[in-house]
Amino acid sequence: MVDFICQEDGDCLITYESRRSCNCCRLAQCFRVGMNKSLIRSEADRDARKQLVEHNRKQRRQLKVLQSLGLVCMKYSTKIFENLNRKLKNQLLKPLYVIIFVK
Repeated sequence: MVDFICQEDGDCLITYESRRSCNCCRLAQCFRVGMNKSLIRSEADRDARKQLVEHNRKQRRQLKVLQSLGLVCMKYSTKIFENLNRKLKNQLLKPLYVIIFVK
């Protein structure tokens, strides 16, 4: 965890507009209102979260491209796709959609 140091007297006013001006007082305010210290993400957790967000953004961009080309997408949810899903299980991230071509 990073140690924050207040540049003022240690009791800065935290408002929507000024909340980013003093991380030390903002974190102290969070603890005063009941935030749990275990909820702060570690460096590894932050990196994993960033990778997940980037992966999801990439999937959404690909889905939009496919939809713009007139392809219909269907979520994995029926037994028809269980076999395919089982084969793809060993991949790092499972695909969310199956592409069905419509004439």
